[in-house]
Amino acid sequence: MSDFFPDAGAGLERLTGYTNYNRWVHDFRTIAEYKMVWELISQGRANNGQEPAGSAKLMFALGLLKYWVDPAIRECLYQFNDAHEAWKYLEKRYKMDDGLVIKLATKSIQNLQLKRSHTVTEYVKQLELLRHRIVGAGGRFSDAEMIKKVATDLSPVDYWMFLSRPDIARILATARSTNKTPVSNNLDGEPLMSDLLREFTWELVIFELEHKWADGKVTIEKGEVTEHKAKREETKDAKEDREMKY
Repeated sequence: MSDFFPDAGAGLERLTGYTNYNRWVHDFRTIAEYKMVWELISQGRANNGQEPAGSAKLMFALGLLKYWVDPAIRECLYQFNDAHEAWKYLEKRYKMDDGLVIKLATKSIQNLQLKRSHTVTEYVKQLELLRHRIVGAGGRFSDAEMIKKVATDLSPVDYWMFLSRPDIARILATARSTNKTPVSNNLDGEPLMSDLLREFTWELVIFELEHKWADGKVTIEKGEVTEHKAKREETKDAKEDREMKY
């Protein structure tokens, strides 16, 4: 079974059902491409040369697919002698409707909170992954929406400190004017992070490095914030004021 194990730190997961199918497909494709059997599994023998039935490569592809699913699902795959047929079975049974993918990813974005993440980088990475799912399913989630989500998740003190950074006003103005949603990469279908969002993310990372985070709040090490901003409470009016800026 050692041939079926990738790097333990890769963070790959087995298929457990329809709830993780769309995520699992990307994980499994990475494994299958590394093992050079992705086309054989996803397209079948006809699109992958003259691979004879029962060949070692075909059997390996089927075994790889069986290994990377939950044991309960694996039992259903023993009826297949062809990896592509098994693949089509999994797709038909577990692939989620695009509308549901968009709905669940949008809900996950709403539930994602900066204060629950260890770092800003981790938070943005999770947010970007969820946006990829939305855009990949034909939905829309623009740079402006991404930036608004991050900004409204900051505490009042952090928000005003971040807004005072020299380049942030320009980034926010550009995001509002372009309202851009990333396009798909022709190579793998994944939406690409725009230059604007990459710049915004970099500003967040720098902001995090310049300050220490504790319980979702910033401990100021350098610079000062005006007293009325630093002591501003997160009232309903204050939050609405922040959201209206986008």
